[in-house]
Amino acid sequence: MGGTPRSAGSRLTCYTIAKKALLVSVLLLLPYFTWNAVHMTYPRFYSPVAPARTDVNSLTPWLAPIVWQGTYDPSFLEDAHREKNVTVALTVFAVGKYVKFLERFLSSAEQHFMVGRHVVYHVMTERPEAVPRLELPPGRSLRVGLVDKHSRWQDISMARMQKLGELLEDIAQEAQYVFCFDVDMEFQGPFGVEALGDLVAVLHPWFYKRPRSIYSFEGRPASTAFVMPADRLYYYHAAVFGGTPASVRHLVLSCSRTISEDRDRGVEALWHDESHLNRYLAAERRPTKVLSPEYSWDSKMVPAREVRIIRLATVIKDYSKIRDNW
Repeated sequence: MGGTPRSAGSRLTCYTIAKKALLVSVLLLLPYFTWNAVHMTYPRFYSPVAPARTDVNSLTPWLAPIVWQGTYDPSFLEDAHREKNVTVALTVFAVGKYVKFLERFLSSAEQHFMVGRHVVYHVMTERPEAVPRLELPPGRSLRVGLVDKHSRWQDISMARMQKLGELLEDIAQEAQYVFCFDVDMEFQGPFGVEALGDLVAVLHPWFYKRPRSIYSFEGRPASTAFVMPADRLYYYHAAVFGGTPASVRHLVLSCSRTISEDRDRGVEALWHDESHLNRYLAAERRPTKVLSPEYSWDSKMVPAREVRIIRLATVIKDYSKIRDNW
């Protein structure tokens, strides 16, 4: 209305100009995409045309890589991160009788965790005198922080999120990445730079091959950890999670908030901090990288055929002797 209609010739001219502009844009950007295909970490992990492994799922629906042995180029990643000279922080809580697992955890970490990288161990405990003295090579150090003791192991698990939120403010000043571990674990294979990412979670070994209908999400709407069935795509193990300090801090503060809201209502989530972590990763922000169960195996389980290596595993223990009467 009110304008002069364009002729067919005019429209054709505009269309031709637009096509040429698009072609020029593609040609200008081609070197960028070519460089990324050669140099960036992500394309070396996965190829949608020819995946490195066909026996496992190596990509999430939101295009985050799922890291299995054989799905990445170790030498390429080592070279790339050596140039970046990154520092990785590791946090672990050793409270109550769980302090007995600390020496094994740290000794095995020195053998397998980010070998050759700058690492800062942060041990949180109410018994600093029980922290073992390790001879660490240059570039690797250990710091001890104090935490309160709680009467129930469930409260310890959930209080961890709040304490991590405080600790990560300092970690952000010294490290580019951080991983948070349970102490009753033992490293058994290389846990290296292939695991680094903005927000990293690990598939729970109990559920990664099971139907989604039996995933152990919080199913009661009364809890803030409740997850809608449509969002229950993967179930993650709270024994290991990591990423950049900023992303991990956002996760733990969100979990700390929802845990507090549940406590105010007199509600306790089905699997405590793990339920809240899974709520965050399912409904608030999905991980940018997912680690296979190789990175948090249950020692009571016989490894499946697709699990070619166990990098980290639980320590077999009698829970009745370490969780009751601290």
